[in-house]
Amino acid sequence: MLEAMAGLFVHSSDIHLLLNVVNGAMVLHTEDAAVLRLCMATYLNAALHFRSIFAINGYLLIMPTILRSYSNHQTNGLLCRTLEFVCKQFYIMHRKPFILQMFGSVAPILDMDAHSSYGDASKVQPRALFQLVQSLELYVPDPLDILELVEAAEKPLRPLDFCYQSEPDSLSLMDAIALCVTVVAYAADSIRAYHMLVRFLCSSLCNGRMFILGLYIQDSFKI
Repeated sequence: MLEAMAGLFVHSSDIHLLLNVVNGAMVLHTEDAAVLRLCMATYLNAALHFRSIFAINGYLLIMPTILRSYSNHQTNGLLCRTLEFVCKQFYIMHRKPFILQMFGSVAPILDMDAHSSYGDASKVQPRALFQLVQSLELYVPDPLDILELVEAAEKPLRPLDFCYQSEPDSLSLMDAIALCVTVVAYAADSIRAYHMLVRFLCSSLCNGRMFILGLYIQDSFKI
């Protein structure tokens, strides 16, 4: 189906109906390995086929579903490793644009209620987000052989933009935080930037580094 569609679309509205169907299948059959494999392969094929859309805002259509599934199924090792692998492939293909879109999509659904005894299933837990970002600097195997279903000219996948060809395929936690700092530096005189920096310092002292990234993302990208 993707092969029959032109890959020159530049607006995410052209493909959101297709991706919504995949998102729905993902939500309903999250722990079904066969469905999970097909959904992840479809995501990767879409990112390859509609590279221009995904370089701008395409990941905003799929990352909330992926992040919620990852956060709500931490006890399912196969599912978590699969989603970590797919996110690593997304990063390899689009690099910084993917990270910025991932942070932007998680900001409205990040659960920062430190006083709650139970997490909100409709939100993403900071611990899960931290773990996912951490996995981007590690080698993550392909537990479901998803790349076998990906229609790519070259495997393993490589950056789609030539300017990233010489960069490593891993992203450290400090690099992720540096991206958030860049967003703040763009409007350093804003009240939002001031609040974010104050919250960052307080959280680093009170809650440890696990919540630092969550606070950065929530205040940097949430509208």
